[in-house]
Amino acid sequence: MRFIAAMIAVVMVTGCGGSGESGTAEGGSAGGGSETAPEGDPLVGTWEVVEVIAGPDYGNTGTVYVFNGDGTMSSGIGHLAVEGTYVVIGDTLRVVLGGVSLDVLHSFQDGDLVYDLADGEQTFLMERR
Repeated sequence: MRFIAAMIAVVMVTGCGGSGESGTAEGGSAGGGSETAPEGDPLVGTWEVVEVIAGPDYGNTGTVYVFNGDGTMSSGIGHLAVEGTYVVIGDTLRVVLGGVSLDVLHSFQDGDLVYDLADGEQTFLMERR
């Protein structure tokens, strides 16, 4: 049952944008992590999807993402959650979440995070929590 819940979370988090490759991102581990932001790192913290601004909403609105300062992350909605890692490469996040690898273009607009699945059809607007 846990496996099924984790897979549902991965599908919800990645939409249809995951590459299906597995591995670990450089510089991070899937451990507990720390939500302490390095000085000037606007990504680190807790973010909630408040709107799907492009593509269909596969139940992503309300999903909470936590980016930790050590390169670990988690994502979940309700009682479903999945852990992973991320690396920032310019304006791209290389994310490995629940064993699924994907690239996400990210930017900040008026303090909000725009999270655009590079190989997918969805773009999320997230607010800091």
